Amino acid sequence: MITRSLTVKGLAAALVLAISLALRCYALSRSSYWNDEMLSLSYARSPEWGSVLWDNSPPVYHSLLKLWVSLFGITEIATRGLSVIFSVGATAVVMKAGHELRGPRGMLCAGALHALACLSINYAQETRMYALYEFCTAVNLLYFMRLYLDCGNRSAKLYAASVALVASTNYLAVVPLFSEKLLFLGRYLLRPKKAPKTLIAHLALAGGLAGIGASCLWWIKWDALGWQKAKFAIEASSRYPVVLVGKLFGFSWIFAIAFTCIVIASEFTAKGRRERLTLAAMVLLPMAMMTAASFVFQRGMLLERYLINVVPPFALWASVALLDSAWGTKFKWSAAVVLFAAALAALPKAYVPYKEDWREAAEIVHRNPGLVLTMSKPALRAPYFEHYGIQLEQWDPRDEDSEELLRREVLSLGRVWIVDSQTNAKLFPTIRQWVTDLGFRESSFSVETGNYSSLKLMLIEDPSP
Repeated sequence: MITRSLTVKGLAAALVLAISLALRCYALSRSSYWNDEMLSLSYARSPEWGSVLWDNSPPVYHSLLKLWVSLFGITEIATRGLSVIFSVGATAVVMKAGHELRGPRGMLCAGALHALACLSINYAQETRMYALYEFCTAVNLLYFMRLYLDCGNRSAKLYAASVALVASTNYLAVVPLFSEKLLFLGRYLLRPKKAPKTLIAHLALAGGLAGIGASCLWWIKWDALGWQKAKFAIEASSRYPVVLVGKLFGFSWIFAIAFTCIVIASEFTAKGRRERLTLAAMVLLPMAMMTAASFVFQRGMLLERYLINVVPPFALWASVALLDSAWGTKFKWSAAVVLFAAALAALPKAYVPYKEDWREAAEIVHRNPGLVLTMSKPALRAPYFEHYGIQLEQWDPRDEDSEELLRREVLSLGRVWIVDSQTNAKLFPTIRQWVTDLGFRESSFSVETGNYSSLKLMLIEDPSP
């Protein structure tokens, strides 16, 4: 009987992981690389190992990606496959944490919620470090919960290792780590006799994390985060965690209402309240701190990729609250059905393309091949244009000699393309006026990606024979 029970539990766990894998592999190469992905790819393809230090993130992910690319190539499926592995690994860790908190039912419920999480699926399908960051924060959360709940020496050592692990993946790991230190401090103030022996070390680390985080933000607030200053000024959603909360709920009111009812129902029982409050804090504190940092430093920092660390505790919080509900078995089953049905209904939104389609742009240029001028670094556009043997050159129409350079290239080659994103396309009217003044012929194209972003292409030709 015990063997049969273990077999059923193992098969159920394998099924959840298989679902997580399938959802993250579905349509993996449908959208092209976007700017940040091509940036990571350029670091991975560089012959210099020092290239892993060029990004504004720790070098662990790009070191792994460099090795991965050398083995499996640079196709979307190959490079994004690394993120898929980390994301499915995060599902497995969430299942382990759910099992430790609420047994087999907690394991399956938490794992299924994480497997269906739109936000997790989004970043499992990108060649960036965010899936690795999510996996490491899930591992860190597992050992944090162990230490916070039982204060064992072995848990303290494993937790310390997990802190180092998550800190090596993203500089913004300072946010969830500082949240944990605040919880340790709160525990000491409320129950000093039950405080862990390593409390002083935790408080020292908390102060260090706060100092490092504030110093880094203060140091880079004028230059490196200039684009975030613009977002703060023009996008209210970048100041508050509105989009993040929307993605956690799959932009579904039904999911949000079901989750709220489950949380309220769980508060009518004292059982497990400490675990629920801890998990709730690990979801809400990082959002509150990032919101505060946005206003203090006038930077729009509430981008969902920066807070993907809240997905594992959110899945655990929802599953623990559901299983702790005091409103009876019928309510639990009804709430579970509504919650998972809403999560399933929201899944299509995880696959909506929302970045520029550089692959289609390269295909358009390939039909009438010519030199491509772009306002961004050519390395960021290279993968798709390289496939067709199309040459790219960096060009800025704001330079003094830019009009003369354009005239010379068109007269020399007969045909020149200008390709760039919607952001840089605001300079196209100026270029169009130059084309008219120079007597050239111009054709415009647009590559639309959903309702979010587009690419602008301009073909400039010399009409003379």
